[in-house]
Amino acid sequence: MKEQKPSVVDLGNKTLGDVLMLALPPHVSPLLDIGCGSGDIIRAYARAGTPAAVGLDIKSVFAPLLPHSSGELFVQADSRALPFMDETFSAVLMVNSLHHIPYVDHPLLISEVRRVLAKYGTLCVIEARCTGPAYEVTRMIDDENDVAAQAQLTLSQMNHTRWAATQFMDFTDKWRVSDIDTLSAHYHKCKGHLQIITEKRTEIDNLLARLTRCEDGPGVGIDANLRLRAFRKLA
Repeated sequence: MKEQKPSVVDLGNKTLGDVLMLALPPHVSPLLDIGCGSGDIIRAYARAGTPAAVGLDIKSVFAPLLPHSSGELFVQADSRALPFMDETFSAVLMVNSLHHIPYVDHPLLISEVRRVLAKYGTLCVIEARCTGPAYEVTRMIDDENDVAAQAQLTLSQMNHTRWAATQFMDFTDKWRVSDIDTLSAHYHKCKGHLQIITEKRTEIDNLLARLTRCEDGPGVGIDANLRLRAFRKLA
């Protein structure tokens, strides 16, 4: 089957969170976020009124943030063995998490997602595209080009007798922070590559200063190019 081309969407000043709410409106519940990290997305959905939002991560990075609101639940588990009953969720979300799973395990992960997803439920996956300012900085710390390509390959080969593609678009997330130092601090602490970051600190800071764009009003930003794919589970 010929590969579909993504629509390129100009979101103006919309953020990644805005895109998620458009792709998966808050009324879609229960919602599972695989690879939820510190749980920011789940909290956003809970604040927006999602009755049941569950975050799952193999690391307990969300534990220090307890207690949670009544609409949130956080679970520490491996996404390749989801600890949920069949057809539990109306929607499953993965934001920059598929590429962290070894490529050989992608079929197992997708199978688990399908198992816990209700009939005609939605799978929404967002992964970085290896282009643009944010990628230029990230690859200095940890070049994820190969694993990102593998994630896109898995999504492009989703079984069309079991899944129906519903959304496919490229967009730019306009990160914004108060100043260059704050943005720099984000990269200096990410991924745990402290030695690499220390060695390249000046180079990273110079690149950040060159790539960041000025915003109207206070703050600076850097563009991250992302791709969203959404699928509906078929019977």
